[in-house]
Amino acid sequence: MRDSPIKRGAADIAADLKRAILSGELMHAEKLPAERDLAAANGVARGTVRAALRRLAEDELIEIRHGAGVFVAWENPNPVQALMEAVNDGDLLAARLALEPELCRLAAASARAANIETMARLCVRMEAATGEPSTFLEADASWHAALARCTGNRLMIGMFDQISAARRNDQSMERRRGAMTPDAIAAFNAQHRQILAAIRVGDGDRASMLMKRHLDTSRANAAGEVQASL
Repeated sequence: MRDSPIKRGAADIAADLKRAILSGELMHAEKLPAERDLAAANGVARGTVRAALRRLAEDELIEIRHGAGVFVAWENPNPVQALMEAVNDGDLLAARLALEPELCRLAAASARAANIETMARLCVRMEAATGEPSTFLEADASWHAALARCTGNRLMIGMFDQISAARRNDQSMERRRGAMTPDAIAAFNAQHRQILAAIRVGDGDRASMLMKRHLDTSRANAAGEVQASL
C-alpha cells in the first residue's frame, strides 16, 4: 500500500512564505502568486492558503490589497547584512572564483609600491599565525581585501567588499576556523607569497592561475583534503 502524502496546513505554508520573505527571496513590494496558484503548488484548498496569508498579514509581513493581490510588506532594514548572513560557503567560493582571478590580473597591471608593501606585511602577519586560526583568518581576509585595492577600480573594490563582509561573518569564520590546521595555514601562506610575487613582477596571467589554484585549495581544505605539501 502506498503511503499517503503528508498533508500541509496553513502553518506550513505560512512558514515557507515567511522564510522566503525574511531571506530576501521575496522582495519588498513584490506580488505573491495568486491564491489558486499557491493552493495548487501546495496541494491544498484555497481556504488553507487564505488562512496562511492571514497569519502573515497579522505579522505585518504582507499586505492584502483586495482586488489587486497580496504584496510583501516587510522591508529589511539592512538588506546587505541579511544577504551576507544568508550566503553559504558554496556561493561564496563561486563568487570568489568568478572575481579574484581577474582581480589578480588587474592588480599585476595597476598595483603601486604601497599596495605591495601592505600585502607583504599581511603575509608576515599570516606566517606568524600558523598556530592561531582566528588571527590567520582575520589577516587572510585583510590580504584579499588589499588585493582588491591594488586594482584601483572602485567598482571592483566595492564588489569585493561585499564578499569580504561575508567572509568575516561570525558564522563563516566559525565554520572555517576548525579546518585551519597548521598544515593548511602553511599551504595557504605559501600560495599567498606566490601570488604576491607574480603581482610584484606584473605577471597577471600567472597571478590569475595561482589564485585559481589557491581557491581550489580553499575548497579542498573545507573538505579536509589539504596536505602540507601543497
